[in-house]
Amino acid sequence: PVIENSNFKIRGFNNPPNSLGLLLFADTSSLSGIDPYGLGILMHVDLPGSQWFTYADFVSDSTGSAIFPMSLVGTASVIGLQIQIQSIWNWAGLGLCMPSTSGLSSSNGIEMTILP
Repeated sequence: PVIENSNFKIRGFNNPPNSLGLLLFADTSSLSGIDPYGLGILMHVDLPGSQWFTYADFVSDSTGSAIFPMSLVGTASVIGLQIQIQSIWNWAGLGLCMPSTSGLSSSNGIEMTILP
């Protein structure tokens, strides 16, 4: 994404329908994935090894698609910043096949670099 892009969005697919997930952001990744909390999911955003992290709600529609609008207007101080991103979803109580013993699933991780 580039600065001054008010239409940038993060999209997710194949999530549980009509559900609330977490979109994780951090400065450190684990390419192979780790399970530091014993949840049965691979974390590609390395929360224990990061200097900073944050999260946002990631809401799916009836088809399991999710969109997170991420406006980059007026944020020139973050040019060059590399951000690791991953989503986590809870499938418990949906009457569907459970993806892990904890009922959680995790996406692949992606790295985003903000450009001028």
